[in-house]
Amino acid sequence: MFNSKKIKTLSLPSLLFVGTMGMLPNVALADGLSDLYSALEKLKGTDSISAQLEYKYTETERGKPDVITNGYVQLNLLDNENGLNITLSNEVLDRVDEESILRVEQEDAKTPTLNAINDLRAIKLRNMLSSASLLLRTIKKYEFVKEENVELNNAIVRKLSFTMPLDVVIKDKKVRSHVNDFEGSYEVFINENGIPIESHFNVRGDGSAFIFFNVDITEKQVAKYQVIKERLVIVQSENAQSLDSTWSDIETVSTQIITPSETLLTKTDTP
Repeated sequence: MFNSKKIKTLSLPSLLFVGTMGMLPNVALADGLSDLYSALEKLKGTDSISAQLEYKYTETERGKPDVITNGYVQLNLLDNENGLNITLSNEVLDRVDEESILRVEQEDAKTPTLNAINDLRAIKLRNMLSSASLLLRTIKKYEFVKEENVELNNAIVRKLSFTMPLDVVIKDKKVRSHVNDFEGSYEVFINENGIPIESHFNVRGDGSAFIFFNVDITEKQVAKYQVIKERLVIVQSENAQSLDSTWSDIETVSTQIITPSETLLTKTDTP
């Protein structure tokens, strides 16, 4: 999932040096960050788009025995000038009713549909269907480090690497005061036109509060993009999170897959 083969590295000082050569004839200069900014500005389309979302996750709380919670749901999305419409089929609604009743009768009942729906947020779904603005805001908050040529999915692409300052990831000053160690990185893989293909989000941190509480958190996210009707759409998002604290050890893995409706598709470009 995170496999990419390094081909060539351009450090920030090297990029600046190469930039001074841009005025010389017959010297080709690729500025991946500028290409990315330019592409994102062009991928804010507002044409109507409909799609099916498949969402599933598994949460495992380590113990004797492990406690496993699953979630799964399919729903339909329509984003147009009137806003975002989320449609649940009658079959899904019937399952929600059945699982709600079951949960009242049995505290430990398995309710995957109800779990998944409770975990979804409308704003996150909207960002998947139209992700250019969010990605633009994200990279502006992070610190650009370098550009590299790498191999991804059997093709040579450009990887832009960023670091994430702690105060950007954790807004609460009191919470930050309890963080002992933090590492955050963000990578965007772009094609020759600056269009995002994938992005990788990686965070690891640990902290403590008072004398008796310690926590270690690791999170990884991989997003895969596709251009549809002048929109940058996240067609697949994978998330893995691990939280190990004084009182619990929990691992969560989730996948969201967007499948655009072919009947409303007028243009599809795969970067």
